[in-house]
Amino acid sequence: MSEYITRRETVRRGLAAASLLALLPDWAIPALAQSETAVPFTDLPANFNPTPSPERRTLDIRKIDGPLTPKDQFFTTQHLGHPVIDPATFALQVSGLVERPKSFSLDELRKMRSTELVFGFECSGNRRPLQGLSSNGRWTGVPLKAVLDHAGVKPRAREFVFFGADHGEEDVDFRGTISKLDQQFGRSLAREMALSPEPLLAYALNGEPLACSQRFPLRLLVPGWYGVAHVKWLSRPAGTAR
Repeated sequence: MSEYITRRETVRRGLAAASLLALLPDWAIPALAQSETAVPFTDLPANFNPTPSPERRTLDIRKIDGPLTPKDQFFTTQHLGHPVIDPATFALQVSGLVERPKSFSLDELRKMRSTELVFGFECSGNRRPLQGLSSNGRWTGVPLKAVLDHAGVKPRAREFVFFGADHGEEDVDFRGTISKLDQQFGRSLAREMALSPEPLLAYALNGEPLACSQRFPLRLLVPGWYGVAHVKWLSRPAGTAR
C-alpha cells in the first residue's frame, strides 16, 4: 500500500536528511559512494555526430563540465544559410519611426558603454533524445535601448522589426497562388520590450568576438525568449506603427 506524504512531511524529511549529512565527518561522504558504479551515457546513439554540417551543431551533453558552453561547442541551427559579412563595411541601420535614422559601424557599437550578460537559451525545436539545441554563455554587447535612444523613437512606434542578413527563397501562398520570393529573416518586439533594459545587441561570446556560427558580427538577444527571437547576423531594426 502506498503512503501519502504531505508537503509539510516532505519538507520535514528533507531537512532531517540535510541535518544528517551535515553531521557526517568529511571522510564518511566518499565512503557512502564506495559501492557506486560509473555508468556511461546511454541516451545518445553510438554514431551520434554533434556537427553534421558547418551550419548545424548540436551541443554534446556528454561534454558539459561547467556553466558556460565553449564557443566551439555552442549549438547552432538556422534555415537560410550563413551569410558572409565583411566587418569593415558592416553597418547596423536603424530606420522607420525614429527621429534620427542612424547607421552604426561595428567599431562605433563597441565604443558604446558595454554590458555583460550570462544567459542561456534553447531552440523551440529542442527535444529528446538529444536535448542539444540549448547552450549558455557570457555575452558582451550594447543594450538595444541605448541604440534606439540614439535614434530617438517616435511616440507612434509601437513595434520594432529586426532583420538579419540571412535570406533565401521560400514558397509564399497568396490567394492560392504559390510564388517563390527571396525572404529576409526577421522577428519583431513590442515597444515595451524593445525599450526595456533586457534586450542586448551582442558582439562577443565568452570574451571573444562572435564566430560566424554565433552570428558574427552582431546578434539580438532577448532573455527569456526562445532562440528564434534572437535575430542572427542583425542588420536592421525598424520601428513600425503596427
